[in-house]
Amino acid sequence: MVEPAHAVESQRKARWHQKRALRRNLTKRKQGVTGQGDMMEIEVMPIVGADKAETLHLKRIKLSNKSR
Repeated sequence: MVEPAHAVESQRKARWHQKRALRRNLTKRKQGVTGQGDMMEIEVMPIVGADKAETLHLKRIKLSNKSR
């Protein structure tokens, strides 16, 4: 049975969009704590694509008793 041309075309477009989304989401993440105990680093590196690696620095904050 031969599928209609528009069905084949829509399947091809769906596969293309799936591959594109997969390429966009391929990243490697490294997490670690710095020498200070209150800082955390997360390095996000793309595996595919021309994007550059980013390093996020997260700092722990202390909550005061008033804010709870």
